[in-house]
Amino acid sequence: MALSSSGQVTIYNNQGSVNVIVDVAGWFGVSGSALNSLVPARAVDTRPNSGEPYAGQTLGPGQALTVNFAGLAGLPASGITALAINVTVTDTLQPGVLLVGPGGQPVPQTSEVNWVTGQITENLVLMGVGPNASVTFYNGSSASVDLVVDVYGWYG
Repeated sequence: MALSSSGQVTIYNNQGSVNVIVDVAGWFGVSGSALNSLVPARAVDTRPNSGEPYAGQTLGPGQALTVNFAGLAGLPASGITALAINVTVTDTLQPGVLLVGPGGQPVPQTSEVNWVTGQITENLVLMGVGPNASVTFYNGSSASVDLVVDVYGWYG
């Protein structure tokens, strides 16, 4: 999304009326760092027997999983300030939300992925990181879910 020269965003609706919520998750500026893109690589797959990192670590209701991305899935061991990741939830037995935030920080108040029962849902997430390029994934559902995370790139 681009801002106008005055720093405003215009949201259009072609028909009827809608409720709109806009969450600002960050910004890019002239002095910001560039995206270092990667061939997408699987960094996390909590499904049992996936053979991927974190296999079998299904997120129970209200549970969090903190992942240290430094050196994982083709990422450098240091210098990462933010990640471009695709986050997927699967094996959804109840509706819910997935909250994602920098490792070591309080649980964020906005969700990155929302789903209904039985739905596999994904979202591209640009996220700042905590120590060791860590990101915490919090299951806001009343049932367990599995998590799949693919890395597309990093800022640093």
